[in-house]
Amino acid sequence: MAERDLQSVAGAMPVGKGRLARWPQWLRFVVVGTFNTGVSFGAYLLLLALGLPFALANLLSLMLGIVVSFRTQGSWVFDSTDWSRLRRFVPTWLLIYAFNVAGIALLVRWGLTPQWAGLTALPFVVVLSYALQRLWVFRQDAKPVPGVADANHL
Repeated sequence: MAERDLQSVAGAMPVGKGRLARWPQWLRFVVVGTFNTGVSFGAYLLLLALGLPFALANLLSLMLGIVVSFRTQGSWVFDSTDWSRLRRFVPTWLLIYAFNVAGIALLVRWGLTPQWAGLTALPFVVVLSYALQRLWVFRQDAKPVPGVADANHL
């Protein structure tokens, strides 16, 4: 597939190009993750303000975050536009969600507000997320899942 076509499939930033692509992978993860986290945490705070319990607010903000994160982390951090990896990405994020909710619940039990508990849990969630995505979801030796279209072959 021509590079121009790949760019249109991958989104605004071409895979492997641009200033961000020259940064170390972990730093790209932090930068892109900060954006993704801002979107998710902003949604979490909004949903809490609307009166939703923290677990449901976290789940709904996670769902939004999964959509944004798969696209940005895959293309900008791990140089992957392979949609078959979504089969690993979603269950990975369900595990991260469970870890996050358990952490928030523990921190709320210790006296933090759900807002501060969510913010306090973030660094732990970031480290877990990077490790699981690098080692499992977007690892370079992973074989494509049969029957799922690869964006490089559209």
